[in-house]
Amino acid sequence: MSSSGFVDEAPGPDPNRGVGQGGRRRAWRLGGFFVTVLLALLVFGGWAWTSRAHADDLVAFEALSAGIDIMDRSLTPQRHSEIPPCRDREAGLVTRTYPDTDGPAAAEIVGYLLQHGWQEVDPTPPALGALTKTVAGHELSVSIIATSRSALPLSLTASSAASTVGCFLR
Repeated sequence: MSSSGFVDEAPGPDPNRGVGQGGRRRAWRLGGFFVTVLLALLVFGGWAWTSRAHADDLVAFEALSAGIDIMDRSLTPQRHSEIPPCRDREAGLVTRTYPDTDGPAAAEIVGYLLQHGWQEVDPTPPALGALTKTVAGHELSVSIIATSRSALPLSLTASSAASTVGCFLR
């Protein structure tokens, strides 16, 4: 000890401190860094995958909506509405309603859709006609409600399913 009360010598090794603890801390830090990087890559991959799934949902819905709009211009357009995917549920809907006195017959609509790549399937009551088509890996469907094929339809509902994950992230 000096006359001012300071110690001139550096402290010696602490007998209570174990050998190699500094190395363990570095290993934990390095391991934590790699775990963080791995988690970041997994989160990014999940985000990219769901964004792609949602983009495919929108491509399919846009194709459905455009196809029905073209049908409207080719046949007699009437009152309609469109619900984009994920607004109310995990599907996009395009609906058309027809008054009792005006519009195409159910057979005209079915014939038009068959000419444009749709395939007829067994309808679920109360639908008189049902058709499906695949776009961007998504199955699109059209359901026509009418009293007979020669009668004016009461409504047409076209739907495009959306992915649960894509809707959740929207």
